[in-house]
Amino acid sequence: TIVKRDGSGNFAATTVTANVVAATITASTSLKVGASGSITASAALEVVSTTGALLMPRMTTTQMNALTGTNGMVLYNSSLDRFYGYAGGAWVPLMGFGS
Repeated sequence: TIVKRDGSGNFAATTVTANVVAATITASTSLKVGASGSITASAALEVVSTTGALLMPRMTTTQMNALTGTNGMVLYNSSLDRFYGYAGGAWVPLMGFGS
């Protein structure tokens, strides 16, 4: 179930019964995936699950370096077996992950 809240605080829910391969979902203020009901205050994106985890984008160092980075991006670098974030205009390894 995907629930979105518009700028007026109204909620709209859509249940997706199949995998979404390619789609654009636009939410004016926040988006909740995996459950219906209220969205946690001040959350832009909320993912609810007790059977799965959030899977970050995975790519090689070459693919990562080909991106136009924006401060705040996070991804998993499969070449280096580490999570990276884009901060201060550069890709930096996130501590505590990988080798």
